[in-house]
Amino acid sequence: MAERLVAADASPLIGLAAAGAFHLLRTLFDQITVTVTVRDEVLAGSQLPGAVELAEAIRDGWINVVDVSPVTAEVILPISAEVKASSC
Repeated sequence: MAERLVAADASPLIGLAAAGAFHLLRTLFDQITVTVTVRDEVLAGSQLPGAVELAEAIRDGWINVVDVSPVTAEVILPISAEVKASSC
């Protein structure tokens, strides 16, 4: 099986946590990557859904945090949109 890059935004992480389904991410994907911005957005509401789950997942090592420069984001985001559109 080919490896896939799974990059998560804050909204799905928060939504899955609110629904009590954050654990499904670990079941479906070996590794997930979030940006520093996403991490900070989710962890900012320390008592809100997703904060505890994300902190634990980062500590356990199955969610990685990367610092993405604006230049890198300009390259990645259009590719992500193309992949998303082609999978519909």
